[in-house]
Amino acid sequence: MTRIKASFVEAPRLTRVVLICAWGIAASLATLAAWLATDTIATRDEQSVLARRLSNLEREYRSATGASHALPTAPELQAMRSRVSRLNTVSLVRGWSSAEVLGWLESHMSGEVHLVSFHHKAREAELLIVAEADNAAVLTAFLSRLEREPRFGEVLLSKQASHAQEIGQSVQFEIKVRLKV
Repeated sequence: MTRIKASFVEAPRLTRVVLICAWGIAASLATLAAWLATDTIATRDEQSVLARRLSNLEREYRSATGASHALPTAPELQAMRSRVSRLNTVSLVRGWSSAEVLGWLESHMSGEVHLVSFHHKAREAELLIVAEADNAAVLTAFLSRLEREPRFGEVLLSKQASHAQEIGQSVQFEIKVRLKV
């Protein structure tokens, strides 16, 4: 005889999916718990080192601030202000800085002109330039470039000298420049 098996109850379809998700969440939570336990142990091991370091830093801070100097009195502060003010006026640079002037000279001086000496009087806004070249025409062109610079107030040729060298003769100019401020 043949047996017929019939069931009128549907088999649950989502049971397998729910079980897989539950096991996945449980595994994730177990991994998280293991990581937290490991991190707690590592932190506990570092805690004594960090506590000693903190106590050393606090001791250093107390020793640095414990012997703090009293603030200067009002007359001492006023004397310091006037001293700083005098130093600021002494160090006041008028016009260009030496680096700016040398940068300008580098960009405007031809390869045939050689800078022999350079003296910058910053507080007086003056320059003393000694330049040398093989002929006067090159130095004259350089002098013209200096005169055309709008930030130079006055350009004066103070000396001109010729020097005999082994390979020929050179011309040397001493030029005084007053900077505009």
